[in-house]
Amino acid sequence: MLPTGKKAIEWLASTQLSLILFGLLAAASIPGTLLKSQRDYYSHPAFTLMLGAFTLHLAICTVKRWQSLSRSTMVVHSGVLITIAGTIITGTGYVATVNIYEGATIDKVYRWDLKQDVAAPNGIRVRKINAEFHPVPVQIGVLKDGRKYALKTLKTGESFQLDDYTVKADRFDPWREAVTVTVLKGAQLIGSADTLGAAAFPEGFPYSFKLVAFQTVAIKRFWVDLELLD
Repeated sequence: MLPTGKKAIEWLASTQLSLILFGLLAAASIPGTLLKSQRDYYSHPAFTLMLGAFTLHLAICTVKRWQSLSRSTMVVHSGVLITIAGTIITGTGYVATVNIYEGATIDKVYRWDLKQDVAAPNGIRVRKINAEFHPVPVQIGVLKDGRKYALKTLKTGESFQLDDYTVKADRFDPWREAVTVTVLKGAQLIGSADTLGAAAFPEGFPYSFKLVAFQTVAIKRFWVDLELLD
């Protein structure tokens, strides 16, 4: 027969119950590690109920004994409670995917648990797809007043001297096959250009740049700027 009243609360905060609940939770967790559909197993109502019972028990223990618990024990208890709360919140979410292009907006996603398209909680727009590459060797041809003047071999991120100017190869775009360069004179920024002909230099600046050769680039990382629409 289960204890009642004050004794019931003491039993709910007891070490014996801790061992029972922890043992049951540990034993119930083992099969889930062997299954492919771990999400379905760990989100099952029976497992969630067991996890909730352990959480309630730990919360009662913490509140009832908080004055006698050491600081380190309080940190452990709080950490476990926060972790379990995060697990429960995560269990209410779902996985969805969608194909989308830069600049496009979508209002539907495919939910894998339902195996169907559903309305997205928010409209999603891909503002920009960003890419960063490892430094790549390039050859840049320099023209002065429209005539061949020099040929420079360097890696992106490096610089070379051009008479009184310093020219830095900032970035290589493999899709456009173009290098963006920045030109300085001492510490003064003169302007920038790319090797396809776009330039922002003062009138009368005599140099232009052409990409002669490059090596295959290696991607360092991709990231996406997203907008969530109301």
